[in-house]
Amino acid sequence: MRLTDRMPYLLPGIAFPDVIVARTSLLSKGEEGVEAAGFFGLDWSAKEGEFVFRAP
Repeated sequence: MRLTDRMPYLLPGIAFPDVIVARTSLLSKGEEGVEAAGFFGLDWSAKEGEFVFRAP
């Protein structure tokens, strides 16, 4: 939860994915700290959505 304090969710014009999985290294390394992100489908299902995962 503390990590989300640094993410401007409620500012107009800022778009975040529906789901984001991030490590605390997001603060120091930027996008390298993001493990996964994506959007749910129009029916709000993960099956119909689009997701991206960081390769190990």
